[in-house]
Formats: sequence, C-alpha cells, structure tokens
Amino acid sequence: PGKMRNKDRVSRANCGDVGAVTAARVTLVPLSNSKVIHLIRHAEGFHNKAGKKNPANYKLPDYEDAHLTPLGWAQTEALQAHVAAKKKELAVELIVVSPMTRTLETAAGVFGCASSGDSKDIFMRESVAQENKCVERPTIAAPADLPPVVACELCREQLGGNPCDKRRPISEQRRTFPIVDFSQIKVDEDAEWESFGLGRRESVAEIQHRALCFLQWLENRPERSIAVVAHSAFLTLGLLPLFVGHPGYDLKLADGMGKYFQNCEMRSYAMASANPNAQGHPPAGESDPLSFPGGTAIGK
Repeated sequence: PGKMRNKDRVSRANCGDVGAVTAARVTLVPLSNSKVIHLIRHAEGFHNKAGKKNPANYKLPDYEDAHLTPLGWAQTEALQAHVAAKKKELAVELIVVSPMTRTLETAAGVFGCASSGDSKDIFMRESVAQENKCVERPTIAAPADLPPVVACELCREQLGGNPCDKRRPISEQRRTFPIVDFSQIKVDEDAEWESFGLGRRESVAEIQHRALCFLQWLENRPERSIAVVAHSAFLTLGLLPLFVGHPGYDLKLADGMGKYFQNCEMRSYAMASANPNAQGHPPAGESDPLSFPGGTAIGK
C-alpha cells in the first residue's frame, strides 16, 4: 500500500492539559452538533393572577388548566412583535409546546396571525369569555410559513399538587388547536398528573430527570433552531439547574441562568452536543452544510 494521504489522516493526539481546558470553560463541537434553543415561559394565566393575591389559590380546582388573562394575551402580542422583528435572526424551524392550555394559547398568540378569508389553517379556534376563567378571542390563523408545532409532555409544568397543572384531554386540545401535532402524546386523559394527584408534588430530582430526557429528545430532532414554550418550574427548577455547578459555568453565568422566568419571557441558549450517535446530527465523517472540503482535488 502507498503512503496515507493527508486527507485520510486522523489526529489521535490527546489534550496535554485537561485541567487548563476545563478551567477555560470553552467547549468546541462541530456546528452540526449544536442547536439554538429559544426558551419561552407562557404568558400570564388566571392561576398566576389568583396566586399573586394568595398562593393558596393555586390549590383551587377553579384554575385547573387555566387560560390566559387579558394581560397574558397582551404579553403574547408584545413577544409576537419582538419575534417578527427578529424573524431572520431567530430562524425558528420547530415550535415545541407543553400540552397545557396556557402554553398552547401562548404559542398561538406569539406565532399565529389574524385570521382572514384566505387562511387555510387554524392555529387556535375562537374562545368565549367566562368571568375569571377565559378571555373572548377570535380565531387565530397559522401563517403560511409557520414551522411545525409539536406538543410534548416532557416540557410540561411540575406535576401533581396544583390543579392548574393538570391538562385537558388531548382530544379537546386537538379540536381547539388543530395545527398542533399531538402525536407524541399517547394518552388522552392526564395520566401523568393523576399519577401524583393532589397529595404529592413532583420532586426537583424527578423534574430534572424529565428535563434531561427533554434535552435528549431535542438533541435527536433534525431542526437546528427550536422555540420551546414551557413553564416556570420546569425551566427554572428542572432544565437550567442541570448546568449549575458544571465545570464550564462561572457562578455569575449560573446565577443569570437561574433567574426565574417572567411571564412570556424568552431567552435563547446554544445547546452543544458531543454525542456522535444523536439522530439529529449528520453521520460521523459528514460535514455540515457550511463547511468546505478543500484539498488537492480543487482545480482538477
């Protein structure tokens, strides 16, 4: 056999100072192994409004799977304007949403549009006003360029204890939000919440395990820029604390990530993966679309 050509060579050199690299808090992975995740907390719901007056109100059955308040809908309009202004930079390819009503309504308010006679798809059907329960809203249409919207149980709110965190049957949500893909959810009734009931709240360890499963689910998606519409406890107790105490995070950075999300707040994060087997990444050895092979074949 002839000499190995340079293009066939693979360096097997090891890092000479792992401690220095760890202390530098820098991670380098192929671009194709990274995603941008836009985390959004739902807008204000009637349970939030009642809970601000008295936290005991979260225990009331009146607020089971609460709708958005008038302020909540105004918050979605404000975020919608921001998303529209940053549309090119955000380049959202997928919208993942918790199956709770308040997150679905938030997604519709932020990513939907006014319905017109030529609207082909409905994001959310019109709602009828109910005092202290629901705001009257017109039908919200799905824009022609709306990316796929997928409901996922993994990013729902902390389970058990509070009726506001128990969802409606999926069959009902599917009728109200026909553009949303609910195929990831196999059980119509809320078996997840019922497994905890009123007597027990999902522990921090349990919600963090679920959050890690959610990140792995995102990792296996083909999309690179993903919006996630979720909840305060899931984001602030579950997902973001997974990285607090990690060697790559300074305390100031961890504190910034640990701040509780405001209603309808959006924060964008880069998610890097060193997992070569994740289905969301190209097979080993394949370059991402922005790379260029170079080499001696050029000009021949």
